[in-house]
Amino acid sequence: AKSKSIKNYILGLESVMQIIGIDCASKAEKTGVAIGEYINHSLSIHYVGMGSKKQSIADLILSKINPEQKTIFAIDAPLGWAA
Repeated sequence: AKSKSIKNYILGLESVMQIIGIDCASKAEKTGVAIGEYINHSLSIHYVGMGSKKQSIADLILSKINPEQKTIFAIDAPLGWAA
């Protein structure tokens, strides 16, 4: 099967959806979160921030999104530690 290009994949997305990007770290306060909305082939970023000791990343995300809207998660997680 022929793989789709990223452009073709994006063009095939729903006309409205949330996109959540998470840059994982070993501590919540070092974890980055970006939340945007994709509407009719245009992306706008609504929130960019870091985690904290007082609130879990999951609770932070849930406080910023519409749980009824379709969502894509983009997660960058470290696969190891620097030597």
